[in-house]
Amino acid sequence: MIGPIGDDLPSFFPIIAGIILFLTSIAFIATEFDQRNMQLRTQRAAVDIAHGIMSHGYMDTADFQRECKTIVVPLSKKNNIHFILFLVNSSAYGEPLNGSNAFISACNGSIFTSSNNSLAKIPSSATVISYPIAYRNSSDVTDVRRDTGLLVVAVWRR
Repeated sequence: MIGPIGDDLPSFFPIIAGIILFLTSIAFIATEFDQRNMQLRTQRAAVDIAHGIMSHGYMDTADFQRECKTIVVPLSKKNNIHFILFLVNSSAYGEPLNGSNAFISACNGSIFTSSNNSLAKIPSSATVISYPIAYRNSSDVTDVRRDTGLLVVAVWRR
């Protein structure tokens, strides 16, 4: 009744379904690849920021704020990311950052603060890395004592 073309019609549906499935899987893999690359670029930006601010291995709070403004802010603009840096006393490691002895200084873009209200601004998707660092907590230039602390770097995409 239908003829020779009608006999081949049912075999076209599996071929078309196979092509659609193949193209959908390629699109899914490309999306996953882009997401992984974005995550790796965010982690790389966090490491670059930490390397830029820890280039000396020690600092005081004035150096922390100056290097944040001159090194970290341009890096964040170049990588199109948001960041918050904390300098924390290492004796308070593991404790919440609500004690005045734990929290030393913070840097959030061009805003420098000595309070911990910046903690609420960190999204759950942020990449957070901490590094040990030596710092001078005294404003006295002749004081050569160094304390140990943690540099906490939180980075996320805009």
